[in-house]
Amino acid sequence: MPLGAKLLSLRSSFLIARTKTRVSELRRLIKDLSLSPPEGRHWVGVSFLGPGDSKLEYFLHIDSTISKLDETVSHGFWIETSVREWPGPKPPADLVARPRFDRVHQGILKLAKHQRQLGFFDAEVSVPSTDHALPTTVVALPMTIGGRTLPVMGVEYGGDPDPGSVDGCRLTRTNQGMMLRLSYSREMDVTELPEILTGERDRIGTYVQEALAR
Repeated sequence: MPLGAKLLSLRSSFLIARTKTRVSELRRLIKDLSLSPPEGRHWVGVSFLGPGDSKLEYFLHIDSTISKLDETVSHGFWIETSVREWPGPKPPADLVARPRFDRVHQGILKLAKHQRQLGFFDAEVSVPSTDHALPTTVVALPMTIGGRTLPVMGVEYGGDPDPGSVDGCRLTRTNQGMMLRLSYSREMDVTELPEILTGERDRIGTYVQEALAR
């Protein structure tokens, strides 16, 4: 990671097929954690603190999905976890009272069954150094919306999703320097989730270095 840069948050997602067994497992998990019942395609959306004395907050989001290819209709579960350092001095009491994410993770493992999945990642990195200038070869005029003219604050690069590669990079000026957002995919193991922020730091750092050295 470049000097002074900080990995602020990381979202990891994967898709699994919807089966009767998985529906039962998910309903059991919701009941065991005393969560709100499913509503439509939305099944879970709730935060948990990290294991032990961790200062991390995990957000678990699970939706059911429907996709169609030719005449084949597929039903699945989209499982997404986001993790970040808790921003305040003390989490609220209701968050502290919930189970820690390591317990929740055991339920995710039962859902996934096959632990190896194609994971989709979105990382947010702050780069406070002003030594890294934004690209100057992209020309874009300011935009006026609602009577206010907004300047160009950054640039976004992207391509069609390609498993195992980076498919998006957005750089935006901030008061502190620059915000860099990366999207990429790779094969992941679901057992990685409790330590995903630490585990992905070096990989993301390499991508950030490459983006800044363009």
